[in-house]
Amino acid sequence: MMAVATSQIRPAEESGQLKISTLQSFATKWLIPRLTRFREIHPDIDPMISTSHRLVDVEAEEFDVAIRDGHGAYPRLHVVPLMGDRAFPVCSPSLLKGPHALRAPTDLRHHVLLHDLLVSREGEGPNWRNWLKHAQVAGVDAEKGPGYNDTAMALQAAMAGQGVALARQSLVVDDLAAGLLICPFGPEMPTRSSWYFVCAPSSTEQPKVRAFLRWLLDEIVGSFGEDRGGSSIQSRST
Repeated sequence: MMAVATSQIRPAEESGQLKISTLQSFATKWLIPRLTRFREIHPDIDPMISTSHRLVDVEAEEFDVAIRDGHGAYPRLHVVPLMGDRAFPVCSPSLLKGPHALRAPTDLRHHVLLHDLLVSREGEGPNWRNWLKHAQVAGVDAEKGPGYNDTAMALQAAMAGQGVALARQSLVVDDLAAGLLICPFGPEMPTRSSWYFVCAPSSTEQPKVRAFLRWLLDEIVGSFGEDRGGSSIQSRST
């Protein structure tokens, strides 16, 4: 009877829906463009993506997994570090031309700064105020310029040549490779938060969860190399 019950449960674990919670910026700029490859490897698993800026309860809200941006302290959950991150200026290649061409950080005084409003509110976040301090640049108003409540919108404005955005490497790796954005100069600023894979401890043995995590780690290495954006923390359950 146990063998029959196990055989009936296993197909459901290896196929069907995989409910994923993450930030809209991560889903739009990194995860969704790569999901075709996941579906080619696992055609019987259907990713169902829900985006939210709030910290969802993966167990109470019945998500299989979550991809979170934070510091890794998620009590009672199984946590796997995915990658660290870095922030740097990005803009359209068109801003490298003209009388005020972007060549050095001090040239930012002649250009519009684009703000990610969610990050701008963070005291230690990768915002313009902290980056200008990190780069030791004076004479640039860190608060002036249009703001957007979604990272993807700020990056789209940068692609359109409307100004310079401060971007996280994880969210612009594809746009940089395609030449839609360029990094005119450094320095890169390490972010205090990293990306984490999170699930309930009881979900860790589900084949579809393990398959998705394995695929995620392979894709991240393919995008950023073995250092995974500088992340050095270890997998754990807390």
